[in-house]
Amino acid sequence: MTQREDADGDVYPVHIFDNLKLRRIFVARVLHFNDVLDAGKLQSSLTRLLEIGDWRKLGGLCVEAVDDKHKANLEIHVPKRFTAAEPAFTFAHNDMTRTSIHDHPTLSRLHPSSAAHAAILPVPKGKPPFAAPAGYPTTVDEMIRRRLPQLLVYTTSFRDATLVSVVWPHTVSDACGVLHLLRNWSLVVGGRQDHVSSMLGARSDIIVESDKAEPVEDREPLGLETWRLSGWPMVKWIARFAWRWARSPPVEPRTVFVPRDAMAALLARIQAEVAAMPTHAGAATFASEGDMLTAWIVHTISASEGCKRPMAVSAFYNMRPRLPRAADGGVYVQNMLALTFALVTAAELRGPVGPVAVTHRRHVARQTTPAQVRSFARTQRRDVEATGSLRLLFGDAAADPILVNNFLKAGFLTEVDFGAAVVRTGDAARERSNPPGTAVAYDYDVDSPPLRRLMTFYMLGKDHAGNYWFQGNLRARAWDEMETRLTELGAGPVGGKTADGSCTMLY
Repeated sequence: MTQREDADGDVYPVHIFDNLKLRRIFVARVLHFNDVLDAGKLQSSLTRLLEIGDWRKLGGLCVEAVDDKHKANLEIHVPKRFTAAEPAFTFAHNDMTRTSIHDHPTLSRLHPSSAAHAAILPVPKGKPPFAAPAGYPTTVDEMIRRRLPQLLVYTTSFRDATLVSVVWPHTVSDACGVLHLLRNWSLVVGGRQDHVSSMLGARSDIIVESDKAEPVEDREPLGLETWRLSGWPMVKWIARFAWRWARSPPVEPRTVFVPRDAMAALLARIQAEVAAMPTHAGAATFASEGDMLTAWIVHTISASEGCKRPMAVSAFYNMRPRLPRAADGGVYVQNMLALTFALVTAAELRGPVGPVAVTHRRHVARQTTPAQVRSFARTQRRDVEATGSLRLLFGDAAADPILVNNFLKAGFLTEVDFGAAVVRTGDAARERSNPPGTAVAYDYDVDSPPLRRLMTFYMLGKDHAGNYWFQGNLRARAWDEMETRLTELGAGPVGGKTADGSCTMLY
């Protein structure tokens, strides 16, 4: 599909995996900086980025249009130039410079007081604090009705810190695409706009193009198809999930902080278990860091439930590096994440963590070959064309499901650099391990009611000191089991709690 123009500007298409009802949700990423940043410079630099080439697509309005088949689809309408009346994004600034972030009654409880100890920390109900200003739409449909830009940037300035919240509809992109936005925004803030990446795929869908470019004789059937839950197995899965959800305690959101040295000890222990596995012909005993951490989470949850049932692990992966036509210099800002599915038996979960990690790696390796990635995308595209939605139920109807998203390699805490916007550094009396203008932590929120009922675990990333940050929705007994395991690991007191039960900030 090519770009269209009308009298008022440009019209961009919304690609098939972006134009789903399930994408009509907001995603928020609230970055915490231990410096005071120039909010005006952040605003002007992002505006400048969204004036460059096809980055303009992100500055448009979502509009519902009816196609020739009388089907409603989203389009992006971009004005010829951005003005105060038609801005590239919604911007709001909250001035709290009379207050130290360490004295704020909510924020002061959300981060660990010491980098030496692991901490499992509370997460406020609802959206993260300072994610959006009062009165901002609570739904994407409301945003469309009010003709507001797709992106929101909400900055909150404290005496010694700054929060920068970026909120976007999931129709815009997945998290990897937004990381491309943040990286290139950083370049413009630093006066390096000549180094901004070209935004590719704004007019035509690289996923569809890659599929069409593959010769029919080279196409593989989807290996996962034999695991698809449909008919009676799907009914059983839905019934089991509803029954367990009704009878089990609700999942509770938490943030997890694990110091670098404690994480190194944990990974070394799991790696030793992997190395001790017997080798079989043609079966490699290898597990990546992500596999080992996924296995540790799954093993922890299962132990908290008595290892009674198998677990079905759904893990996101990025299609971008796995599609050959997507490798040409530039970035793709759209939804290009897919899922792998791994079944882990109850017997495996009663053993050590290492073999679980290897099981996960073997499933991932089989499902992420270039041919299988294209087959998965092709199958999902046909499902969307036939039913209007994705069909993502694979595995065992008796298994407990968990959704895992690994951002460790993405670098959200190390790739965003607003150093050129620093007005003054934060509290100089406190140690810092990060360069000025870089984030020390962030909150992540996907405003999806179904996801809030599922067990989910997000590996948010590593900070500049090599410490690990996670966020999850698990039952209380799973959090208790994790606390026990971190304590046994020698990670020190877990919880980071003060005498009044609160948590203080690591800034």
